[in-house]
Amino acid sequence: MRNIAWTDIAIAFFIIAIVIITINFALDSAHENLSDSQKKAYVNQLSRILNDYRKENPSTRLPIHTEGCVIRNGMNYCGFGDLFNEMPHDPNEHDYFYRSSDGIDFTLRAVLSTSHYYIYDSTISDSVVIKPQYIIDGVCGKDNTKALFASPSNLCVSGTPSKVTASDKVVLLMHMDGDDGKRVFRDQTKKLFMVNGDVVTSTRDKMFGSASALFDGGSYLSIASSDDFNFESSDFTIDFWIYLTDLKGEQVFISRGDNDFKDTPHLMIRKNESNMLDAFVRSESESILGRIQGGEVSEKKWHHVAYVRKGNIFYLFLDGKKISSVNGEGNYLTSTHPLRIGAHNHDSQSKFLKGYIDEVRIVKGVGEWSDDFILANEQYYWYNWKCEKEKGGISAQCGAENYLK
Repeated sequence: MRNIAWTDIAIAFFIIAIVIITINFALDSAHENLSDSQKKAYVNQLSRILNDYRKENPSTRLPIHTEGCVIRNGMNYCGFGDLFNEMPHDPNEHDYFYRSSDGIDFTLRAVLSTSHYYIYDSTISDSVVIKPQYIIDGVCGKDNTKALFASPSNLCVSGTPSKVTASDKVVLLMHMDGDDGKRVFRDQTKKLFMVNGDVVTSTRDKMFGSASALFDGGSYLSIASSDDFNFESSDFTIDFWIYLTDLKGEQVFISRGDNDFKDTPHLMIRKNESNMLDAFVRSESESILGRIQGGEVSEKKWHHVAYVRKGNIFYLFLDGKKISSVNGEGNYLTSTHPLRIGAHNHDSQSKFLKGYIDEVRIVKGVGEWSDDFILANEQYYWYNWKCEKEKGGISAQCGAENYLK
């Protein structure tokens, strides 16, 4: 009987210990959830204060902190003076990070208990939860190939992920992010463009980020002419994601040219009536150069399309798989005409896109792929070349710019 009693007591203590551990775990989890909710609430409140300040003081720039600064009780207020004085203090003394490279747009960030970031980005007027990102810089620290996103510095480590842009040769980068149904688009290289018709940002179907661009079959984006789009004999990479809601007829993804050359535009990437990709450019002699047809796109499915010139060889890829390559010696015709996304360059044969497009990128001077490749699993990120261009560097300013969507 005595042995049985001691056994019962041991079991009882074991059960009590398990219950205490479970309760403590639940309390810790509840505290973390509450803490995360508080962090999100403070970020949102800070964003409202800054946005109100910008509206009330349109001619005054916000403090510029390219590497970010800490907003915390009793610590650095990032040069805002009395702006945050009336804001209730966080009793848990959490850190919040503010960053602005131009004094106009800004980001606010908190680190959640899951190690994810909760970020407000004024360029999209929204807050998002994201995982910490590894950012390729290609030359960070001269010999390294990956920069770990950290605040306020970017710490260089070795590795070669394939998820972000790795060159200062990017001449167009459009994430198509934004609020649902808006006609506001941005290019990371600051190029000017026009919305023709009813192209809007859509949060319904997107590949990455907060939104994609939705084309209704009668609209397009027009980007002002730039010498950046005159490739001449240079290598180039054009890539983007598409999601077609209707496969009827020819549909143009990207084109450049003028109304005089309806049959031979300066640049064309499209799907034909057989749903195959068709890409080519026009040479200085006005002949078609680097034309490749093939691959088959599907309805209501995201596809990655890439058209590349590397040396005198042109390549066309669908979903990371090489469709074909062709020799194309010669110079691309210099043009003064705009680039269109979602329509033919010739107004009477517009061949409008019907569906979504996301992550449009053009790289001048680099042909990124010549064989099958692993598709990106994140947005392309904008590189901050403060380290003597390709020569790299090791200072805190080197590495990937803290641009997050």
